Amino acid sequence: MCEYHLNVGDMFQTEHGLGLIVKKKNSNFHYATVFRVDGGDLSIGTSKIPTMSFYESVKTGAVQAVYMTDRKYRRKRK
Repeated sequence: MCEYHLNVGDMFQTEHGLGLIVKKKNSNFHYATVFRVDGGDLSIGTSKIPTMSFYESVKTGAVQAVYMTDRKYRRKRK
């Protein structure tokens, strides 16, 4: 599980590239692809993934969370 809750502005890394979380709504993360390893076209707009599915991918290691700068009220999970 993630060390912290993910917020808007945090990034994640997969084997295909980097993504940026742009919105959290209705238990979904909306993200934009910022970099692709294979050099493919970056899609214009956002995609979405269910929050629980995303956290399961982080737990299995398929996705690595990249936290942005520390925020004043960010707390570690217990």
